[in-house]
Amino acid sequence: MPCTTSANPCVHQINGHKFVATLLRQPTFCSHCNGFIFGIGKQGYQCQDCRMVVHKRCHQSVTINCPTNDSNDSNDVDDHQQQPHHFQPKTFLKPTYCNHCGSLIYGCVNQGVRCNGCQMHIHHRCQKNVGASCGIDQHQQQQRTPMVANISVA
Repeated sequence: MPCTTSANPCVHQINGHKFVATLLRQPTFCSHCNGFIFGIGKQGYQCQDCRMVVHKRCHQSVTINCPTNDSNDSNDVDDHQQQPHHFQPKTFLKPTYCNHCGSLIYGCVNQGVRCNGCQMHIHHRCQKNVGASCGIDQHQQQQRTPMVANISVA
């Protein structure tokens, strides 16, 4: 169902995520493909719940369930593959972007955290929004996971 007003944005529901088109005001990288998101207007989609940011072309390919949604199907990812991240505070010596929200991690000392297992680096504020997906390769998971997509007008 197409959107006609900005008061009721289209919500694209993919694996528990509620993606809406968003205007990105700073340089941002896609959480799915790690590519730079650029363009005029609303360049990407952001999950309303966990704040994950992806390209418009990548939002239907997201295979990781939204960690803030309790109604996720348990058959999307095998239980033995779901491992929690082991985050440790990290001082980044060069400009680093968050692997979850895609924006720059800034500061002088201990700007963010990094997972010891998968080397994912994120903001302190994004830590609660990252699910138990340590060691899961999204591209391999994408090939064997059926997509669940619903589009609704909120």
